Amino acid sequence: MTTITSPSPTTLQISATDPEGRWILSVLTKRTYTIEPSGRCVLADEQLPLQGDIETHADDTNLLAHDTDLYPIKPLTDVVVLGRAHAARPQTQLDVRVRVGRALKTILVVGDRRCTLSPTGQLVFSDPLPFETMPLRFDRAYGGRDRGAEALHGNPFTLLAPYVNGGFSTDNQSPYLYPKNPCGRGYLIEATPAAVELVELPNLEDPLDRLSPDRLLVGNDAHWPWMPMPQALGWVSLGWFPRFAFSGIRQDFEPRPEPIPEIARGLVPATLLDPGSQQEKASHRFANGAPLGLQLPFLKADEEIELHHLHPQHATWKIKLPNERPRIATDGRKGKFNETTPVIHTVLIEPELSRLSVVWRGAAPALRPYMEDELGSMPLRVVW
Repeated sequence: MTTITSPSPTTLQISATDPEGRWILSVLTKRTYTIEPSGRCVLADEQLPLQGDIETHADDTNLLAHDTDLYPIKPLTDVVVLGRAHAARPQTQLDVRVRVGRALKTILVVGDRRCTLSPTGQLVFSDPLPFETMPLRFDRAYGGRDRGAEALHGNPFTLLAPYVNGGFSTDNQSPYLYPKNPCGRGYLIEATPAAVELVELPNLEDPLDRLSPDRLLVGNDAHWPWMPMPQALGWVSLGWFPRFAFSGIRQDFEPRPEPIPEIARGLVPATLLDPGSQQEKASHRFANGAPLGLQLPFLKADEEIELHHLHPQHATWKIKLPNERPRIATDGRKGKFNETTPVIHTVLIEPELSRLSVVWRGAAPALRPYMEDELGSMPLRVVW
C-alpha cells in the first residue's frame, strides 16, 4: 500500500467550482503502467508526471500533441490512443478499431489518393496507393483549408492583423478553414482547377460516411456542420468543433432542418447548436478532449480494451485495465479530510511504447476558493 499526503509531480489538488457553481477541491493523481505482450498492465518503473501545459506538434501548432491533465472536472472518461495503423503487408485500406467494453470506434485507413478534374469538369479520385503504416493524427483526417479559394478571395481577417495582439492569429480565423478540423485534408469549398490541384484527400475516413467525388464539394462555407466528422485518434484541439462549442461559443453556420452527424449519432447534446448566451451554453464537457466515440461514461478500471491494427506485432491486442482504484480525500481544513468517489478522467494508451496511463480525480466540497500558493501546502490523501 502506498499513501500520498502532499502534492507531487503525479498528484495535485486544485480549487474549482462544480457544475452548480459550488466551490470544490479536486485531487488529480496519475498512474503509469507497462503493458505486457499478454495485455496485462503492471506498474511502470517510470511514473509520468501530470501533464501541466498543453503541447502542440512542432510541425503544426494547431494540432494537439498532449492536452493538459489539470482539469478539475471531466464529465466523461477520455480514452486517447497515440499511435499509427499497422498493416501486416502493404494494403490500400484497412479498418483500425478501438473497443472499450461495448463502445467501438472504427476508422477506415486509406492509402494516398489524388483528386483531379475530368475533361467534363467532374471530380475524380485516383485509386489508393498501398501502405504499411499510417499516422492516426488529425492532419490525416478530413478537414483542412481550401487554399485555392483563400488565394482567390483572400482572408478578410488579415485586415485586423495590425489591430490585434500577438496571441490572436488572423490566419486561424480564415473562413476557408474547416471548424471541425483545420489541420486535415480534403476541405474543398469551390472546385476551381487551382483549388482541386492543391487539395489533398484524407487517409482517415468515417466508414459510415465515406468521402466521394460527389460529396467532396462543400459549396458554401456556412454548410460546414453537415460535412463529415473527422476520424482520427489522439487529442482534439480546444478550438475545434464540437469541443469549442462546449465553451459556450457558437460558430456561424447556415441552419438546416436535418441534424448534424454528431447529433444524429447521439455523440453530443441535441441542443449544442441552439442559440443562447455563452454563460448558458458553457459546459464542463469542454474539458473532454478524446475523439468523439471515445468520450465514455466513467470507466471502472476493470474493462478490457481491444486494439485492432494499432501495434506492429499484434493485429489484435487485448489490454486489461489494471483494476486499481485509489482512495482519494481532499483537504477539509482543521485537520480533517473529505472522502471522495474517485472517477477516471483519462486513459492514455501508447501502443508502440507498450505504455498506459490513467488519471483519476476525486472531488469534494470546499469552504472557499484557494490560491495556488495555498494549495501547495495544503494536505491531501491518495491511497493505492
